[in-house]
Amino acid sequence: MPCHVDTIVKINQIRQTYKDETKLTIYATGTYPIESEDHELEMVLFIPINDEDRDPNTQSIFEKNEFYCVGGKIVFANFNGSLKLKMTVACSTHLTIKRDLSSNRCPLKASLIGIMQDVPTEIDDENAIINVLVEDYAGQNYSFAIKIIFPYHNTRFKHLMNSTRSTESMLFIVGQMEVIEKDLYIYAVDISYININYGIKRKTCETGNSQTTTKLYRSVRSKLLTAHQNVNENTSRISETTNAISNKEKSESVIENSNSTRHTRVEDDYDEDNDLYE
Repeated sequence: MPCHVDTIVKINQIRQTYKDETKLTIYATGTYPIESEDHELEMVLFIPINDEDRDPNTQSIFEKNEFYCVGGKIVFANFNGSLKLKMTVACSTHLTIKRDLSSNRCPLKASLIGIMQDVPTEIDDENAIINVLVEDYAGQNYSFAIKIIFPYHNTRFKHLMNSTRSTESMLFIVGQMEVIEKDLYIYAVDISYININYGIKRKTCETGNSQTTTKLYRSVRSKLLTAHQNVNENTSRISETTNAISNKEKSESVIENSNSTRHTRVEDDYDEDNDLYE
C-alpha cells in the first residue's frame, strides 16, 4: 500500500514545465521542521493551467518563500546520488494567517483504507461513486460507509471502472471530506487499490520432474486456474458417481439375468415331466 503524508512546508526552489496546453507540472523543494532542524522534501505538483479548472483550496500553485499545507504519496529513494523523500502532491493549500478568520482556509483532508461494497456507478457525465466500508476502533467498534466520488474520465481513475471488484478490492483513498446532510463524502484526488482473496494463497504445480510454487493473485490467469481446478474436481466427482451407478446397474442386471435363467430351467423341467406322464 502507498504511504500518504500531510505536512507544512516552506518553498525554497521552484521549476515549472508545461506538459501540454492544459496541464502545468511544478517541481519544488521545500523544508519541514522536526524539532529544531529543517528537513528537505522534493515535490511534484500536477495542476490545470486554466484557473476555472483549478480548485484554489486544494490546488494552490507554489510560490517561493511561502508556506503550504501539502499532502500526497511519498517515496524514499536515491535521487541524484542522495537519499531523499519525494512527494507526488495530491493536495496543496496556501497558508496565510490573517485576523479575518474567513480568509484562513484549510480543507478537511482525508486518507483512508476501506473495502468496496459495490461496483463503481456513474452518477453523471463527469463523476462516478463507490461506497466504501470503513471499520475502526476508538473506545468502541465503529463501522460506517463513505461515499467516494471520483472523475472517472480522468486517466488516473478510468481503470477503476473495470478492474475493481465488490467486496474483493481494498481501496486507499486520498481526498477532501465533506459532511452533507446525513452522508459522509470524499471527493477523491487519488485512489489506489489491491484485490484481495484469502482463499487462494499458493499453488504448487508439478510438470514432469520439476516443481514450482507460484503465488496466485486475483488476475484473469488465477481465475482461469481456479475454474480449471474446479472443473476438474467436478468432472472427477461426476465420473466417480457415473461409474458407481454403472457398476450398480451391471450388478443388478447380472442378478436379474441369473434369476431369470434359473426360472426358465425350472419351467423346462416341469414341461419335460409332463411329457413323461402323457
